[in-house]
Amino acid sequence: MEAKKIDLADWTLSGGGAQGESYFSKTDSSLMLKLFNPKIPTGLIEGEITLSKEIAALGLPVPAPGELVQSTDGRYGITFRRIIGKQSFCTAAANKPESCRDLARRLAGMARELHSTSSQGTNFISACDYYSAILDKLPRIKGDERRLFESLIERLRTEQTQTLLHGDFHFGNAITDGSKDYFIDLGAFCYGNPKFDISMQYLVCTALPDELLYHYYHITQALALEFWDEFKTAYYGPDAPSDEVLMEEFRPYLIVRTLFFERDLGEDEFLIKLRRQLIEKM
Repeated sequence: MEAKKIDLADWTLSGGGAQGESYFSKTDSSLMLKLFNPKIPTGLIEGEITLSKEIAALGLPVPAPGELVQSTDGRYGITFRRIIGKQSFCTAAANKPESCRDLARRLAGMARELHSTSSQGTNFISACDYYSAILDKLPRIKGDERRLFESLIERLRTEQTQTLLHGDFHFGNAITDGSKDYFIDLGAFCYGNPKFDISMQYLVCTALPDELLYHYYHITQALALEFWDEFKTAYYGPDAPSDEVLMEEFRPYLIVRTLFFERDLGEDEFLIKLRRQLIEKM
């Protein structure tokens, strides 16, 4: 897939996250740009374009993808149809705290709809195969640590379902224009157990230090906890399990999920500490 060259001077920075930055076009109000972290392989970016088109064809709420581009600073990205007035769910909650619980219920509804959609008849990869492929490309992980990841992936394979998953599900990867809501950042879209998705929302809302939470998601810890409490009840129903029970179920999924972040961020200090804490409590 050949990348179209773009001049970053023609774009205005609108936000950022762990995978990269987003921009609005100065010359075409209908376009936005997702520009990726240089550590992310071009093949993964090309794959996100293909995935976005396949997901849109299923009728799921995603912005229409455009084309692969390369900016003047060498980074690769994807153009999308711009959602005018869009905000991530976490930013919308932070800007208007009284909307936090409504946004949490809406995100839970999006998750429930996605998780009621079967992967049968599609070509999406399983979550366990996805993480096994990431592990194969992380030579730093070896010996007992590698064997632990291999055994966890195989264990989770026994819990696998045909459920479609976002793959990097949290309140920063859903956006709203006030009337319609969308999923974004679809490069890890796959199928498997919904615990892969819901455990990530739990982790972001309950376990990140304040400074990381605010840096990546622009929201306070108190508001993130309020969001999680409402999301949990809306997703699981009034008899939702306690956080303690959920954490026991989520732990192996979260350990495996750390492979995703190591691939994109390298040996990040917080990531390594989080992984160690999760493994110690297994």
